[in-house]
Amino acid sequence: MVPASSPPVKTAATSAASMCAVVTRQMCDVSIGTRCRVRAFVWCAKGRDRMAAARQQLVPGSQRSRPAVLVVDDEVMVRMMIAQELRIAGFLVVETASPGEALDVLANRDDIAVVFTDVRMRGPVDGIAFARRLRSQSRDLKIVLTSGHLAAADAIEHDGFFPKPCNVPRLIEHMRTLVVRENADLFTR
Repeated sequence: MVPASSPPVKTAATSAASMCAVVTRQMCDVSIGTRCRVRAFVWCAKGRDRMAAARQQLVPGSQRSRPAVLVVDDEVMVRMMIAQELRIAGFLVVETASPGEALDVLANRDDIAVVFTDVRMRGPVDGIAFARRLRSQSRDLKIVLTSGHLAAADAIEHDGFFPKPCNVPRLIEHMRTLVVRENADLFTR
């Protein structure tokens, strides 16, 4: 992703992250494959406030009983699409771009029921090492993996694997089966 020349625009967005940090709208040019280039607006918190926003995302009291899913993917457009579909299905969703950010969120929130993570990510820790760490810390946390490489499905014990591109309706149904049954009535069909 290459930032366009336009400066960030400060805005008062209604997202939970904006309540905790200065949020900017950054125009970016995104390459999809080799022939397609899209100009898009990406919402992001500035600097150190980005981590504060992830740590302190506010959840209204009426939504606390809904299961939360942590979506971890370094591809912003994929992460945003999956997160939006899960929100429409009734899940609370927290998004992070790296395993490091995800560990910080998990250390500060106790409502995450499922972690949905890409296997191949840039950085010092990939999705496999991240999933191993999560599994060693908590047997109750559900871990669902995604990757464009089918061999990754056998690399670690998990609660589900979805090849990219994800079949979103199947992913949502699988997520529903992983959460506590008493929360089943909270979802829209």
